[in-house]
Amino acid sequence: MTEQKKDLSKGISVIICCHNSAGKLLPTLKALSVQENTPGIAYEIILVDNNSTDDTVTIATNNWKQFGKPFPLTIVEEKKTGLSNARIRGIHASHYEYLVFCDDDNWLCKDYLNIVCSIFEDKPEVAMIGGFGSAALDKEAPEWFKNTNGFGYAIGCEGRQTGYADSVYGAGMAVRKKMLQALNDGNISFILSDRVGKNLSSGGDSEMCVLVRASEKKIWFDERLQFVHQLPQSRINWPYYRRLRYAFGSSGVYLNLYNEDFIIPKRNVAFRNLIYYCIRYGHLILLGNFLKKEKYAYAMQHLGMLATLYIENDAIKKKLPIAVKNKRYLAALASL
Repeated sequence: MTEQKKDLSKGISVIICCHNSAGKLLPTLKALSVQENTPGIAYEIILVDNNSTDDTVTIATNNWKQFGKPFPLTIVEEKKTGLSNARIRGIHASHYEYLVFCDDDNWLCKDYLNIVCSIFEDKPEVAMIGGFGSAALDKEAPEWFKNTNGFGYAIGCEGRQTGYADSVYGAGMAVRKKMLQALNDGNISFILSDRVGKNLSSGGDSEMCVLVRASEKKIWFDERLQFVHQLPQSRINWPYYRRLRYAFGSSGVYLNLYNEDFIIPKRNVAFRNLIYYCIRYGHLILLGNFLKKEKYAYAMQHLGMLATLYIENDAIKKKLPIAVKNKRYLAALASL
């Protein structure tokens, strides 16, 4: 991204990354078409077609015309599959100093972009902003979904209140473009990646939050920034949720590399810890196939952590110097 070091124009670029999004894109664009606007602040949409094989582009173009094209919509292609790759392509194509990552199934409230802009203008120390999500389901939420408060689905506030926060959701995340340029100028090597295809292992958004904090910039959560997260029935089932929680445990291991108190266990110790956990708490893992409660979901998350520490022990050790290098480099960004 080094080619975009020039001064940036005042405005917001909304980046929507799409892979076969034809069936869910319409309400997302509809919500964007009615965004309130402050005079002197420009908006644009950068829609990244990430190897779609359906009518995503046609539907986006035709419906944006029907909505009156309130601001420019630009279609760009990214052939390399994966959310991170699509986002980078969208960032390169964007023109404005503030970026909003709007997933193809996010419906932003009508003053979302306006509020994002006002926060960035009023708080120069803030580099990242996030909001409050609510779920749109195909049918009534199952009991386990209610009992877990939809944890893991980018809904609710997860204990946050309006103000500074340690992290925010990737859905609806707003970032200063200069911060992303600093993170992607060749001096930062990300440890985690965002999802590719059906693989639930992710954490790229969480790592970005960690890196922003390491640069001594602030993250802001605002309850006024509300969005609806459309969740298809295929994602609201217990086996999927257990896989999701396992993935959280796995990615959490790598994020812990940024914690100075974190000690990577030796491979034989990691194996012993994994076996001990399976012997002592194996009933929680097995019963979790049938009993849909939070403690059984957490057992899978903890299993994901311990299994990753053993199975990927060598890979984790190789990532540690990268985390150390990232933190040292980011210390120099305090004056960005």
